[in-house]
Amino acid sequence: MNSSIFLEWRVENDFKNTRVDYYLKKKFKSLSYPYVCTLLRKGLVKVNGKRVKNSYNLSLDDTIKIKKNLNLHSKEETNFYLSEKYQKIIRSWLIYKDRNFIAINKPSGIAVQGGTKVKINVDDILEGLRYSAKEKPKLIHRLDKQTSGILILARNLKSAAFAGNLFKKKEIKKTYIAILNGKVLSNKGKIDIPIITKDKEYDATTFYEALYISKNISLVKINPLTGRKHQIRKHFFLKDLPIMGETKFIKSSEKKRITDELFLHAFKIEFTSLDGKKIILQADLPIYFQRFLDQYNISLDYSKI
Repeated sequence: MNSSIFLEWRVENDFKNTRVDYYLKKKFKSLSYPYVCTLLRKGLVKVNGKRVKNSYNLSLDDTIKIKKNLNLHSKEETNFYLSEKYQKIIRSWLIYKDRNFIAINKPSGIAVQGGTKVKINVDDILEGLRYSAKEKPKLIHRLDKQTSGILILARNLKSAAFAGNLFKKKEIKKTYIAILNGKVLSNKGKIDIPIITKDKEYDATTFYEALYISKNISLVKINPLTGRKHQIRKHFFLKDLPIMGETKFIKSSEKKRITDELFLHAFKIEFTSLDGKKIILQADLPIYFQRFLDQYNISLDYSKI
């Protein structure tokens, strides 16, 4: 990396354990949050010579490099027009709001961030969830486009940094409900299979408990200990128990036999907020999921999940 074309500095003590997106917003106050996320996503900002996610927590003396020729005074915002109709729809997803966090029940089929094949995503429509706050909420974690359920948003940079640290320390408990194609062999289980990317292998652990078992399907409660990309979907696929509606890891010749919807729902999230308050949130199952359970006379005691 040619140092002559990069700005470089080290992280001071005041910013250790701070999310990198929060740090950049503090250092370059005129930058919009979406633009900061874009810089990180494209690898235009590097920490210790490596690309990092916006949720990365900085350590003392970490080295940050950013290209000198970038527009670091941009106030670029998304050009997505948020109509009154869309705003009403978005706010109908709301399940929790306080001064630090917002929680929505994201529908299946809505991406969290943009991409080449994505027409609308949560990141584009965050303005509709600003309410009376000075700034629009910030993404602090992800759900797959096909996965429905709870998505937590931070209402300010302080709460974003706080939540990022909770995720890093695994102090946010997430519970999913899924229907698997196949019969689990035990009522409770643990899957320890590393998630391998192009350049690295990551530890990944998923716990599950059966809520209903038949000859052909299993309804399970899932608690991922780690939060790797596509972890739950990949783990059950590798166990020959793909989630009903799975298309990402299923051979194209098998896709025609599977329902259009993915039966994976982020049902519950639990964490301690900035003020010490214990927050426990649940998101209702999507209509197609509940309809399937009703069709097969499967009842759930949600108080035990």
